[in-house]
Amino acid sequence: MHRFYHFIVRYGFLLILFVYFCVHGALFVFDLENPKAFLHGDRAADRIAHIAHFMSAPSNYVALLTAPFPGDFAVQAVLYRFGGQYFVIGVQIFLQFAILAGVYLCTLRLMGRGAALAAGLLLIAMPGTLMNTHMLVTEPWFAAFLSVGILFFCLSVNDQRELESLSYLSAGFLSLTLAMFIRPQGLLLPLAMAAALMAIAKGSRVPIFVGVAASYLVFPLSLMIFRLLSIGEFGLGESNADLGINLLLRANRILYGSYYELGEKLTISQFLSIAASHPLATVNTFYADAVNLFLNPGNNAVFGFYLGLYNPEDFRFWVGLLDRAGPTGVIAQVVREEGPFVTTFVIWTVVHIVVLIGVGTACVRALRERNITPLWVWLVLVGVGVYLATAFASGQLRWSHRAGIEPLLVILVAWSFFSPTSSKELARQRGEIPSPSIGPRSWTKSVGAGERNEAIE
Repeated sequence: MHRFYHFIVRYGFLLILFVYFCVHGALFVFDLENPKAFLHGDRAADRIAHIAHFMSAPSNYVALLTAPFPGDFAVQAVLYRFGGQYFVIGVQIFLQFAILAGVYLCTLRLMGRGAALAAGLLLIAMPGTLMNTHMLVTEPWFAAFLSVGILFFCLSVNDQRELESLSYLSAGFLSLTLAMFIRPQGLLLPLAMAAALMAIAKGSRVPIFVGVAASYLVFPLSLMIFRLLSIGEFGLGESNADLGINLLLRANRILYGSYYELGEKLTISQFLSIAASHPLATVNTFYADAVNLFLNPGNNAVFGFYLGLYNPEDFRFWVGLLDRAGPTGVIAQVVREEGPFVTTFVIWTVVHIVVLIGVGTACVRALRERNITPLWVWLVLVGVGVYLATAFASGQLRWSHRAGIEPLLVILVAWSFFSPTSSKELARQRGEIPSPSIGPRSWTKSVGAGERNEAIE
C-alpha cells in the first residue's frame, strides 16, 4: 500500500490529466446530445442575444465594444463567431485545464507532490469547474485571469519584501484588468492588491502606483471614453444585472408580497429608504445570501439545471425559502427531495465541508501566525476577501460567485492541510536556523513535510 501511494503521488499529474479529460470528455458528449444545456447558465439568454447582435452587425467589433458591459460576453462572442458553441466549450475546457495545471504546479512547488495531487483532484470536483466550462458563463475566464494575476503579484516580491520583478508586477495588473473587464465585481481588485503590495513591499512604491493607474486607465476609463466618442454615452451602459436591478430584486425580497415591476430600477437612496423601513427583513436577506454563498454545495445547479438528472426547483424558490424559513427550512426541503438530489447533495456537501474547513483554517492560521505566514497567503486572502465583499455589496450573492475564485480556495485548502509548521520549522522561518533554499521567493517558504520526504527518497 505504501509503494502504491508513492506511485500515485509520483505520477499525480498524469492521474489528474486522465481524470479531468475523462470527466469533461463525458460531459462534452452530453453537450453534443443536449445542445440547450449550453444556455442553462446564469443570464445566458442575455449573452446569446448580444452574440447574435454581434454576428449580424456590419461593424462587428464596434458593436461589440459599445454594448453594455461588453466583457460579459465579448470573449465568447469572438469564439462563437469562429466555431459556434462547441468551439466555445472546447476552448473553455482547455482553459480550465490550464488553470488546473497552474494550481497543480503552484501547489507542487509550495507543498509537494501529495498536496499537488490532492489540490488537483479537489479542483476537478468543485461544482464551478465541473459545470461552467460547458456553459455560456464568464466564471472560467474570470477565474483564469484573477488566479494568474495574483500569482504574478506573488512572484513580484522576494524574501526581503522588495519588488524584484517589474515584469511580474505589470503582468499582474494586466491580468486583473482583464478579470475586471469580464466581471465588474472585480473592479476593486487592482486597487486592493496595490494597497496590499504597498503595505508589504519595501523601497520605492512608484511602480505600484503606475501599475494600478494604468490598470484603471485601460479599463474602465478607456472603454468609457470609446463609448462616449462612438455613441455619445459616457459609462459602461445598462444591463439586466447592474446595481439598479440588483437593488430592485433585493427590495422585492424585503417587501415579500409587494413587488416592484422588473422593468423598474431602484436608486441607492430609494433602496436605503426601504431598508430603513424594514431593517430586520433587510438584514435577513443578507444573512440568507451569506448562507447561500458559504453553505450551498452547488449540486442543484450541476446535476439539476445542467445535467438534468432530476427536475430542479428554480433558484428563486430556494432563495425565497431561505429568506422565509432559514437554513433549517432548506434542509427540511432537501430531505423531501428525490433520491438523485439527496445523493448529490450529500456528496458535494462533503466536498464543500473540506473546502470550508481548509479555508477557515487558513484564515485562522494566517492571523495567529501572521509574523511567519508566507506573503503569498496574504495576497491570496486579500484577493478572495475583496472579491467576495464587492460581490456581496453589489447584488444577490449565490454559491456561483465562489466559482470565480475556486482555484484560489483550493490553494488555501492545500496550504492548510499540507503545510504543517513544527517548532523547528518556525525557527527556520524566523531565520534562527538556516533553511535550505528551495526557491528564490517568499512563497516557497511554506514547503511541507511531503516535499522534504520526497527529497530524502
